[in-house]
Amino acid sequence: YPLRRQRQMCIRDSSYPDYVDFRDQSSSFDGVCATYPGVVASLSGGGIPDRVSGEVVTADYFRLVGVRPVLGRGFVPEEDIVSSPVVVVSHALWQRNFGAEPGVLGKTVRMNNRSYAIVGVAPEGFRGTRREFAADFWVPVSMAEHIMPWAVEAKLLATRDQRGFLLLGRLKRGVRREAAVAEVGLISDRIRKLTGLPRGKTVSLAMAGGLAGPQAQRIVSWTTALMVVVVMLLLIACANVANLQLTRAISRRREIGIRLAIGAGRVRIIRQLLTESILLSGVGAAVGFSLAVAATRAMSQIELPTRETITVDVSPDGNVLLFTAALAIATAIVFGVAPALRSASQDPARGLKEDSFRSAVTGFGLRHVLVTSQVALSVVLLAAAGLFLRSFWKMLAIDPGFRPEGVLVLNLDPRLQGYSKDGAIRLFRSVEERLTALPGVRSMGFVSIVPLSNYTSGRGFRVDGQRDDKTRQVNVLVVGSRYFETLGIPLLRGRNFDRTRSAAEPEAVISETAAKLLFPGENPMGRRILTYDRKRAYEVIGVVPDSKLATIGEAPSACMYQSLDQEPGSAVYGMALLVKTEIDPRAIVQPVRDQIAALDRDLPVYGVETMEAHVRKSLVGSRLSATLFGSFGVFGLAIAAVGLYGLMSYTVRCRTKEIAIRAALGASPTGLVRTVTAQGMGLVAAGTVVGLVAALAAARLVSSFLYGITATDAATFAATPVVLFLAALAACHFPARRAAKIDPMEALRYE
Repeated sequence: YPLRRQRQMCIRDSSYPDYVDFRDQSSSFDGVCATYPGVVASLSGGGIPDRVSGEVVTADYFRLVGVRPVLGRGFVPEEDIVSSPVVVVSHALWQRNFGAEPGVLGKTVRMNNRSYAIVGVAPEGFRGTRREFAADFWVPVSMAEHIMPWAVEAKLLATRDQRGFLLLGRLKRGVRREAAVAEVGLISDRIRKLTGLPRGKTVSLAMAGGLAGPQAQRIVSWTTALMVVVVMLLLIACANVANLQLTRAISRRREIGIRLAIGAGRVRIIRQLLTESILLSGVGAAVGFSLAVAATRAMSQIELPTRETITVDVSPDGNVLLFTAALAIATAIVFGVAPALRSASQDPARGLKEDSFRSAVTGFGLRHVLVTSQVALSVVLLAAAGLFLRSFWKMLAIDPGFRPEGVLVLNLDPRLQGYSKDGAIRLFRSVEERLTALPGVRSMGFVSIVPLSNYTSGRGFRVDGQRDDKTRQVNVLVVGSRYFETLGIPLLRGRNFDRTRSAAEPEAVISETAAKLLFPGENPMGRRILTYDRKRAYEVIGVVPDSKLATIGEAPSACMYQSLDQEPGSAVYGMALLVKTEIDPRAIVQPVRDQIAALDRDLPVYGVETMEAHVRKSLVGSRLSATLFGSFGVFGLAIAAVGLYGLMSYTVRCRTKEIAIRAALGASPTGLVRTVTAQGMGLVAAGTVVGLVAALAAARLVSSFLYGITATDAATFAATPVVLFLAALAACHFPARRAAKIDPMEALRYE
């Protein structure tokens, strides 16, 4: 159920009042609906509580995205206005929690301590609005303030400042996209004049289902680079097959000559040869598509280091199958037409008189060009593979700044269960008491954001007493008093948080980079850091080494650690629990769940994993790039080596008489090996030069994805030709040895 359809458009970063204006004023669309994606909720009752994600939508949502529930219905307009605790569940949730029971309609599911009646089940495969998140449920917009605890205070449905809504619309028949864009511009101008909204916050129209956000450009760049590499690999394979087809065409000169002599038309000969080429390409495409299905199924199991669960669905669909079939036919025709034309254009009399191997000597030019091209493309693939492998190797050597061994990570989100600030603090203290009492547990710490979760929370701060009074951006983590002990982060200066000490004002521990940023050349101990609005001050009580916050490859960044006991408001928004153990942390997962369930059996425990596994997930992007680009590099080298081997083997067969005469006149076997090898290595040298130039130019495509090396890394570009020459030498050596073993008398008698 792809949302990216020709007549579906979306308006991102909108508010609910914006939706009302577009719904009432737009005439270019059949309808406009609003959705607030990424809503999280606790699912409880009848089993282990779970944390699920979904969307708050308006009544027209399912109609406008073209989805009809397999059971029940979507929402009706009245449910947008009157609070209606109804829900449409995903097909996956229906199977997982209700055993795909047909009589699920009318049953209730409990989310965030409120019961919702199930009125529909979405079709299988429908994942919701956002590509990266698979929605488990949809509730009407009238339930927004119930399903999202913060929505009441934020006035989600009343203010234009809350711009998390996504508007979807379907163009009316006969309305061009340009006209819709113009109308959207006019309405957004009206909204801006009416509300005084800054120009930068006006809305724009885009194709529904497209990628958006700060990571979209990186994803597009990465997939573009990957596509270029795949096309190069395809060209290497096609050049190899074309070379084999040329060789086969020469060996069939007598057969084609006979066909032409007895009246076969040249067009018919070309048609037959192209049909053979298409059949060969079709078999290869079928095998390749089957391998792609298996490979993408494995890729879909990849877990990303993010706060929310992101689904990666790259499985090929009908469009990919059609594209593969079209590509197979196109490549078969493009790379099969030269051998077919060469065969059909021969003189029948000459084809019947000449021996196929003798006549082949005149056809080496095109085959040499094809082999040289394969080598050049292989150099580019090998260079790309080397760059990503070197970058991955550099990342493996990075010190994250903490010790992940023996640490269990789990997450709690009390706000979903309606906890107050004080209630959340009491809950976390009770959890700490219970978990630290478990056998094998050494310590436990709290943190608002687990390191390496691809997310940070930055705020502006000033330094009390400094002249410039400049606001500086600093990342903020709210932590428990034993956080540094649990992750093995040492104190460089000062002391840790102490719950038993009373402080006149909130305290803070800062990282080395923060100390240099806020107090250059000064002693930060005892100094005061102010929020940008000067409403709150923090006394610096300690300095710790820098550690990685969002990603493993990031540069050191300024970080302020605030005490959970002094920032109780942070507790209600959820905290991660880090449990340091003396045993395998996986062995205490169930005891930890039991202790938390004893405090609140409906509170979901989610994101359970070891810290070592979490760190490994932070390398998934580099590991995937190194694996894919490395595999394509190896495949390209292997195909090019096979092509070179085939050419040299065929060359030796065609030059049998020449080699025999050389041997009869006294040429040594070593000299014959050198002669044949030199011919093949000459092609390799020419292809390597061209390939290195192309690789240096193409390396700019992947420069932003490399860590610790440049796109012109000397070691990579020095090793690439060496690896290629060794593979090429092996490909040339065996045909050359065969040439050196030719018996002159036998060869000349045969000739």
